[in-house]
Amino acid sequence: MTNTPTDIQKLVALAMGELEQAEADTLRARLDAEPSLRETYECLAHSVGFLRAEAGAAPSDEALCAAKRLLRDSRPGALERLEEGLRRIVASLDFDTRLTPAVAGIRGAATAAQVAFSSEAGDLDIEITPAGVENWRIAGQVDADEDGDWSVTIVDRATDAPVRELDARDGAFRTTLAAGSYTLRLRRGDVEIEVGPLQIP
Repeated sequence: MTNTPTDIQKLVALAMGELEQAEADTLRARLDAEPSLRETYECLAHSVGFLRAEAGAAPSDEALCAAKRLLRDSRPGALERLEEGLRRIVASLDFDTRLTPAVAGIRGAATAAQVAFSSEAGDLDIEITPAGVENWRIAGQVDADEDGDWSVTIVDRATDAPVRELDARDGAFRTTLAAGSYTLRLRRGDVEIEVGPLQIP
């Protein structure tokens, strides 16, 4: 019998101990009755065990792309019109390795985090890595249909005050931030994408 995507998701959840007891018992009964399903489960359980043992193991690019595809919602961001014809689009959080159990559990104690937001005007991928005792290095990449430079304003949500003004040539930017909660405002022409909250670390 061919294993369906739903079967695979349930097998991963079983291997990671994330299923409720009743559902886990039902799935284990299937493993006893379906040799191909048991073989798939044993491979997955072995992989999960190996990756958990590797404390610094981050998921592969392929795993991250697959997780993003599974987790991305098709909901559009909210749109509002500001003064002088500026259109502000609120981006949606698609993916955060710190919040995704199937990835966070595999990553173990790895310190890098990857976060992705999407909107109808463009997407933003962010990598967060340690930069000393109390600071964190932020590397961002804006992916939009049209090429061009963006300006990035980073606002501290606690004070509503800008803490960084950055130029994102070709959509890329880097900076260092202290721990906290931030909003990012990406602007190009008459479009502004509001991204957040972004929690650091």
